[in-house]
Amino acid sequence: MHYEASVNGLEVAYEVEGLLTLEQFRRFLLNALRVGNPGHQDIFPEVEGRVLVDAMRKRVVAEEVEGAVRGVRLVEARGIRSISYRSASGRSQLRWVKVIRGLGRVKGVASPWTLRNLHSAGVNLDLLKIRRR
Repeated sequence: MHYEASVNGLEVAYEVEGLLTLEQFRRFLLNALRVGNPGHQDIFPEVEGRVLVDAMRKRVVAEEVEGAVRGVRLVEARGIRSISYRSASGRSQLRWVKVIRGLGRVKGVASPWTLRNLHSAGVNLDLLKIRRR
């Protein structure tokens, strides 16, 4: 599947909606923020003003992550209700909201680069509703 990056010099954006597992969205965040695999599935990256994990219990386990995007910290989160993501450029904004157990609905706007990061995280893009804005 091919998604255009620009048309007539203007960057293309896509509306995205569908179901993703919490683990798929976690892997997407790790890819997008250049964080290596922290090991445990309860560890998530956060960036003030860009990536927020809303959970029943959350604690910071690392204030800085070597090699990651500036400002990334790692949190251990349990009982996750939602995760908000905004890219550094502001062109992509996605929100994952828990539906049941480890499954949630993702919705928002994604750049071609964000779609690539979702695909790299193991997301089958054919199962999402994706349409050009």
